[in-house]
Amino acid sequence: MDLKKPYSIDEQIQKLQEHGVIVEDVAFVRNVLQRISYYRLTGYTLQYRINANSSNLNPVIKFEDLYSMMKLINYFVIIVGSDI
Repeated sequence: MDLKKPYSIDEQIQKLQEHGVIVEDVAFVRNVLQRISYYRLTGYTLQYRINANSSNLNPVIKFEDLYSMMKLINYFVIIVGSDI
C-alpha cells in the first residue's frame, strides 16, 4: 500500500491555497496546523467541493471560517454528546 508522504506545514498551507482556501494570516494558519491534523481539518471542506471527484472548492472559503466551523461543530458534538 502506498502511503502519502507527510507534508511540511508550509506545504500544507500551499495545498490549502491551491484548493481554494483563502489564507489571510499565515502565522495563524501555521499555528493551527501545528496543533490540528491537515487531514482532519480538510474533512470540513467536503461540503464546499465543486464535485465529489474534485478537491477544489467552490465557493472559496477563508481558513479562519473553516477553522471556526470546525470548532463550532466540535463544541456542538461535545454538548450534545454529554446529554445522550
